[in-house]
Amino acid sequence: MISDIFAIIAPIVVCAAIGYGWARTKLHYDAEFVTRMVMNIGMPCLVLSSMNKVDPDPGTLLQILAVSLFILFTMLVVSYPIIKLCKHEAPVYLPPLLFPNNAFMGFPLCYFAFGDEGLALAIGFYLVTLVINFSFGIILVSQSSEGIFVRLKDLARQPVVWAALLAVPMVIFDWTLPDWLANSTELLGNMSVPLMLVTLGVSLASLQLGTWQRNFWYGLLRVLGGFAIGIAAVYLFNLEGILRGVTIIQAAMPAAIFNYLLALKYQRSPNEVASLVVISTLLTFLLSPLLISFALP
Repeated sequence: MISDIFAIIAPIVVCAAIGYGWARTKLHYDAEFVTRMVMNIGMPCLVLSSMNKVDPDPGTLLQILAVSLFILFTMLVVSYPIIKLCKHEAPVYLPPLLFPNNAFMGFPLCYFAFGDEGLALAIGFYLVTLVINFSFGIILVSQSSEGIFVRLKDLARQPVVWAALLAVPMVIFDWTLPDWLANSTELLGNMSVPLMLVTLGVSLASLQLGTWQRNFWYGLLRVLGGFAIGIAAVYLFNLEGILRGVTIIQAAMPAAIFNYLLALKYQRSPNEVASLVVISTLLTFLLSPLLISFALP
């Protein structure tokens, strides 16, 4: 069991460590270019390639939708009163607690633990989080009066959303991609996981810790609270097999770096959010053996 867990975690730590070491040695790394490549090309291809390899039934996808909404809503109900009780700003601390790093860390963990099927299910969780983040998340963080159409326009610009919409009929009608397109999307999609992890390491090296003590407890709430909610979802929805493991992993992921980018854009204490992102990510690395041991069947 220990060797299995180490085999799952080691590639993630190695890739992130390469990115961290690269940044610390002051070598140039165009994180913006890499992120755009991953988000606009790699991730959409990963969605299509994963759905082409596996055959999740529509019922499973609906179950993922229900479980994802349950996890987000429960974290909202748990964390909002804690933030108000501590007299902190909800627009600063609530988004990092609600929206985990389902892609940059969730995808690799689910892939190495459960293979292509685990990755396909993990993508389902990520897409639900993505839609909620680009709607409710931006409403929460924004200090302006941006209309709903502006936010929907931003969401519609995400290629991964269009890839997901294309994947829906593939699942419903059992379509498969032609060989030339399947091979192309697989090749381009495979670059996403290592590049995401290296970029994560680079990002961690450039973020400042800020008020570490307060954000340590919020980081624990994000990781351990998400883990507890994931376990609750497993029992409530009677999840089994790979879907059970993916649910536990995705629920316990650290705060997404995208929360920091939104805080920076809307000037919602970005240093505090960056600190929470760093601390929750480090906590996930430390607690990942425990997390994987619960997730594995």
